[in-house]
Amino acid sequence: QMGLRQSVTQFLVYVYDQRGIYLVVHVDDFLISSDQDGLDWVYKTVSEKWEMKRYIISSSPEDAHETSYLNRRLKWNVHNEISYEGDAKHHERLLRDWGLNSCKGVSSPLTPALEEGVGSGKELTDSEARRVRQSIARVNFMCQDRPDLCYASRILSKHMSAPTDGTRDALLHVVKYLKTHRRCVNKFVANIAPCDMKLDVFSDSDWANDKASRKSCSGGAILLAGVPLSFWSKTQSNIALSSGEAELNSCVKAISECLSVIHVWEEMFHEGLEASVYVDSSACKGMLLRSGAGKVKHLSTKQLWVQASAEMYGITVLKIPRAGNCADLLTHSLPSHSALPHLRNMGYQFTD
Repeated sequence: QMGLRQSVTQFLVYVYDQRGIYLVVHVDDFLISSDQDGLDWVYKTVSEKWEMKRYIISSSPEDAHETSYLNRRLKWNVHNEISYEGDAKHHERLLRDWGLNSCKGVSSPLTPALEEGVGSGKELTDSEARRVRQSIARVNFMCQDRPDLCYASRILSKHMSAPTDGTRDALLHVVKYLKTHRRCVNKFVANIAPCDMKLDVFSDSDWANDKASRKSCSGGAILLAGVPLSFWSKTQSNIALSSGEAELNSCVKAISECLSVIHVWEEMFHEGLEASVYVDSSACKGMLLRSGAGKVKHLSTKQLWVQASAEMYGITVLKIPRAGNCADLLTHSLPSHSALPHLRNMGYQFTD
């Protein structure tokens, strides 16, 4: 009724082109980006029907420099830098629930031994299993804002239906990791120049890393001008017959997510968005390009639409060293010294 245009691909996003207003709805919480006049107009118009609480955050001295949205902390300092952090109560609750506030922390969310034994041992009692499930669910929620927890969360989640002693041991190791790294904050510069507005999509896989099912893991991250929009660590639905196929499956997921961002961008701003996909596999890059289509027939036929989409939207596929692929963080449980470079590339840093 106020004249905002609803997105077709992301129906919780609204745009008012003439006023430069961008609005996201989450139940009864609105997150609005606009100039002062636009914010005043939205507040005044909506307040005529409903009571609203208003929080303005900017680098201006007369505005607040810190607020929260959906319990995420947002800060905008005078140096025109924005920081974003997940709800701190979750790691505090995990440490308190398991009595580990005074424990010695660890540097990695999981170890290879714990990962291999996560489903081993005796099945837990009903009360203990419920307690473990609640904590795993809390870790799952935290990994929306912390890419360093994504891989461990995926491993733990596979055993939520029937947790064992091994599941609990792996969970306690994750909680001890949170004792060492309580806070993981994302920082980026506000008012990014239009020439820097491009997508960087990182893709990686770990072939047949699930010892029971022999399924592979896909990891990926999407950054817009260096700011992470999304990241994931997923078990692939089919069994890959080679490491190249596993890499290709992971890249298909990454390009699919990339296309959804491009579509929203085109809807909001009526222009295209440059995108590059980074992989650390030469075989995967060859399969995604027309020149490599005839090398592995069953793969090129199955995933031919990806080649066509990459050409249609001008998506560039580039090979990078593993050390420069931040998606590696989402397919392996890395110690903090190995994870830090990937987190920095995504704009994250650990703080006390």
